[in-house]
Amino acid sequence: LSQVAKKIAPRVTVPAGRGQLGQAMEAERQRPLVERVDRYQKERIQDQMDWYSRRTKTNAQWSRRWSAGAIGVQFIAIVVGIVAIAMQSTVSPSGVLASIGAALVAWMGVKQYDTLAQSYTVASGDLAVIDATISSTTWTESEWAQFVDESEEAISREHTSWRAARGLW
Repeated sequence: LSQVAKKIAPRVTVPAGRGQLGQAMEAERQRPLVERVDRYQKERIQDQMDWYSRRTKTNAQWSRRWSAGAIGVQFIAIVVGIVAIAMQSTVSPSGVLASIGAALVAWMGVKQYDTLAQSYTVASGDLAVIDATISSTTWTESEWAQFVDESEEAISREHTSWRAARGLW
């Protein structure tokens, strides 16, 4: 990550007279701490929890569908092969069907539905811990700043892992 930051740093410009934060963020920082905590919890943490939960379900569903398809095609290939042997046929599509089944399994490996579902489940769990901590803690400004920094680091880890797994660096 630091290497990426070093590469793009020369290309990043900050308008004269302004810091790195926009006006909306500056206004947000002027709000009372209790309001900022509530907004962060609802609009960042809970939003991320919902996203990871939805993606977990979606990837698990796709994994089940593709697995069922691969198993189904392979089962049909076996049945067709048995029928071809019983009928003493010289032609059987079971090889083609087995190849299709193998292709489906390979596709599941490429898409990593199971891995993503598991990874998103872990991320959602991490976010649930963060959410519970926010709700059960009375914050000072410095404690809150440190907590948000650690929370964003946890969110960033999952995103970084996702990008790295896809060679997007």
